[in-house]
Amino acid sequence: MREHAETLEDFVLEERVRQAAYHYLADVYRYPEEFCRHTEVLDNLCEVAKAVDKTHLLPVAKRVRAAARDELQDSLNKEFAALFIGPQNLLAPPYGSVYLEPEKRQVMGKSTQDVQRLYRQAGLEVSKAFKQPPDHIRIELRFMSHLIARILEALEQGDIQQAEALVNTQLGFLQRHLARWVKPFSRLVIEHSTTELYTALGELTERFVAHDYQYGAITMYEDFVRLSSSSQTG
Repeated sequence: MREHAETLEDFVLEERVRQAAYHYLADVYRYPEEFCRHTEVLDNLCEVAKAVDKTHLLPVAKRVRAAARDELQDSLNKEFAALFIGPQNLLAPPYGSVYLEPEKRQVMGKSTQDVQRLYRQAGLEVSKAFKQPPDHIRIELRFMSHLIARILEALEQGDIQQAEALVNTQLGFLQRHLARWVKPFSRLVIEHSTTELYTALGELTERFVAHDYQYGAITMYEDFVRLSSSSQTG
């Protein structure tokens, strides 16, 4: 469990860990060949898992790393396609709107439009080469990393007002989007996976986002309000 930061410097260090955790978790939702061959991604994932919660997250992150090394590339490619791409029915659709608008169970719903609006407001541009809807799990994880980076940048520049706006955006995004749908998504990944890599990745994704929302993000918000207020009055 994250402890409260005593200074803005401590706050920045804690947030850099959160930023890295979201960044490397997003990387593991790339095509398997894009990260399995790059051991630094998986090593860094384990390092940030250890920093966040070495008891509950690190063992699962190590399982992801071991499976990426040991399992056959062809099996992982087929599993990735079956879970997240198709062309047949997706076993674990990686799009937020499927879970946030279950009565429609379709992509590009109203929740997707809200995500796009938040991306624009925060200055995140999704590459045109990425041919998936903007509420894809990889992009939403990357957005969290982007928001945290923007907060740290604003603090470095002494722009408390901008940092506050981004802190509120980050917490609101978790509450309205990522933290609401990541559990049912992860459970489908775990249920339908036939490889250790994606079974472990589903577990890691669910555990990390739940842990971050309960401890990291809420503590971040409380610390920011307290520390930014004291820096302005001091």
